[in-house]
Amino acid sequence: MNARRTVESFVCDRQLMAPGSRGVVAFSGGPDSVALLHLLHSLGFGCLAVHVNFHLRGSESDRDEAFARQFCEKLNVPCRVVDLYAADQARAEGVSVEMAAREMRYAKFEEIRRAEGLDWIAVGHHADDSLETFFLNFLRGSGLHGLTGIRPVNGRVVRPLLCLSRQDIMDYLEAHGLSYVLDSTNAQAVYRRNRIRLQVLPLLEDIQPSARQTMGRSLAFLAEADALFERELREGVARLVKPVAAGVGTPGPVLGNSEEETRLGLTMAQTTVGKADGLPDSEWPIAAEMSVSQLEGETIPESLLHAWLSAYGFDSRTVETVWRQRHAQPGKRFESATHCLLLDRDRWLLAPKNQTAFSSETAVRPETAACSETAVNLETAACPEIAVNPETAVSSEFAVGPEAAESSESVVKSESAAGQIIVVADVSGTEGVQSEPSALDLPAERIFHLETIALEGRPYAQWVSRDPCKATLDADRVKFPLKARHPRPGDRFRPYGMRGSRLLSDYFTDLKLDRFSRAAVWLLTDADGSILWVAGFRVAADAALDESTRRVLTVGYGSR
Repeated sequence: MNARRTVESFVCDRQLMAPGSRGVVAFSGGPDSVALLHLLHSLGFGCLAVHVNFHLRGSESDRDEAFARQFCEKLNVPCRVVDLYAADQARAEGVSVEMAAREMRYAKFEEIRRAEGLDWIAVGHHADDSLETFFLNFLRGSGLHGLTGIRPVNGRVVRPLLCLSRQDIMDYLEAHGLSYVLDSTNAQAVYRRNRIRLQVLPLLEDIQPSARQTMGRSLAFLAEADALFERELREGVARLVKPVAAGVGTPGPVLGNSEEETRLGLTMAQTTVGKADGLPDSEWPIAAEMSVSQLEGETIPESLLHAWLSAYGFDSRTVETVWRQRHAQPGKRFESATHCLLLDRDRWLLAPKNQTAFSSETAVRPETAACSETAVNLETAACPEIAVNPETAVSSEFAVGPEAAESSESVVKSESAAGQIIVVADVSGTEGVQSEPSALDLPAERIFHLETIALEGRPYAQWVSRDPCKATLDADRVKFPLKARHPRPGDRFRPYGMRGSRLLSDYFTDLKLDRFSRAAVWLLTDADGSILWVAGFRVAADAALDESTRRVLTVGYGSR
């Protein structure tokens, strides 16, 4: 076998690297990396060899480093040595040393690639490694995607030796008189991969001498089937998943579901959430919904559910539980590291954790201080409360926005002779508050703007607001200080135009408002805690304008 010609054809056919391009070559000094570097260099690719010393094997690690330097010098290839300490990282993160080393190694390769302006990262996995990966994933109960072995391309990482077996590589090294070093731990049958390499594959070859070749062909067939399956998953997810206004994004008018009301909805944002198992890299909505009954009508419902949710960090066990409990009581919640999934009647709702308001309160208290301005974090603070004072304010505003406020003062200017309005945000120790802004695109800063207008004999009806972002209240019935907060269990109010008081939750139910959207609604309350305005929906009857109104308090909700 001509290994050089085989690799050259493989690289060209799979379009792994452009001719003459440059990249990082992972170089441990073992047989695979020596063959990889020698082959790529001989094929005219620009190579920067990077050797990582994890200092896990004492003098053997130092021997490997010295060999890497000498080999690269002899080949006239630049070499960079990096010292990393996987054992420390593993203890800090509570993972295995092997897992920590792998993550650290690839992260360092990418860091160097970016810094040097290189095109790719080449690693030395070969066909036998792909077979071992198949068996590892098979034992883990992997889906079809995991049974295709190792793929030639994963982002910037390329694997030019997947067309060669371990024996092909050893033959190449011998033919060219190339030396190498061996990791003594590779000969120990203590790791699962080593046991497959040292025990399982030789046993299969005893049964069928051509086992490696025939299984390699089977992996190729599985890869083709997986490509078709990926397309079906992509089309199915696109068909079933709908972006939703569910407590994320930028507030803006959205038509309501009943009573011809217009409510404050939340427009959809997009972000890349990473690669889902079985799905190629793509942009997925950061908040979405899926119909349970529609999914049940699909041929592969569980696979579609897994394809959707795994993109947001939900593991296989959680997805299985989501599917099993799809007919549970509404309100059932499931969480990944970044997202919350909510069962809401016949659908699942998905939204980022840091843009839902489900947990504890953040108190914001009025004080007296000199003038300065800071925005209170609305998105990352759970149920914040913002106060406006004093009663004599003629025109004022208070702000909520994406900047974090950690026990800081927010001063909002007033035209009143009574002075400034002070808003103090104490978010220390509040569950769900982040020390840094989220990486997701947060809405622009929002404010409530207050203004008092004397009617002076003019009819009140002309001041009744039809704008969902503005409320008009009877200023003489409003008890200051005002507060802005999110809904709480047991909230009641008297909607203007309706009889008696109602539970706010019942009001939201009549509007068919989902739980994420309910949590994102802002309420304006008075000094007694009574709800004056469900922002974007309706004012309370107690503060609504009527024939007796002499002064109008307008409260606007929007961008600064």
